[in-house]
Amino acid sequence: MLRGSYLNFGVSCHTADFREYLIAIRQGKYVIKIIHIKPEVSIGETVSKGDLLGTFIKNGYFIFWNDPVMHVEVRKPWDYLRASNNLNLLPDIEWTALPEGKTLELDCRVKEVNKRYALLSAPYHSCGDVKGFSIDGGFLDGFISSNGDGGFFGTVKQKGFFHPEVSSLEISKCESEVKCSGVAFCLSLEEPGIKVIPVKYGDKPISLGDKIHVKLAFY
Repeated sequence: MLRGSYLNFGVSCHTADFREYLIAIRQGKYVIKIIHIKPEVSIGETVSKGDLLGTFIKNGYFIFWNDPVMHVEVRKPWDYLRASNNLNLLPDIEWTALPEGKTLELDCRVKEVNKRYALLSAPYHSCGDVKGFSIDGGFLDGFISSNGDGGFFGTVKQKGFFHPEVSSLEISKCESEVKCSGVAFCLSLEEPGIKVIPVKYGDKPISLGDKIHVKLAFY
């Protein structure tokens, strides 16, 4: 059983709502910190696995191409409000061998296009129930910029999360460069996808059904 509490904090401005919520659940000697969820639980309530905690929100802290998501950390009970000092976690994945090469090439097809991104489907790898796109012996997770500034991403491996250095990223259609901000990868329990992020909101550099080639290389 879990002992739960939550805090509500935030400010707003003329262009975006920056209201945020924090749910803090005491579990033994730790606190599970959850944000980006509007609570449907009360302070002091006991919750169990499978109980409804609340509903996803999307506020002004999100980048325009982010889908609603919850952020989870495990913290010490006397220090869970700050944005740092979360404890390191290892994902519970049934690891099997993944490709060790430093290059990933994918032939993809556009399965969805909206004002925020284009979603690509492509061949992927699986470790147990977890599916994703693999390079350098791990699963890719995060945004990789196409303008050379790296982005915020890494590879999830059996021993933790690693931050390799990108040597090249190419996104092309019919051998012509696709002008975009970059691509975003994530792990999934269903079919994983790759987001192609436009340079600005509303741009649509590719269309539904297009064949796209993605080539990524690490040093």
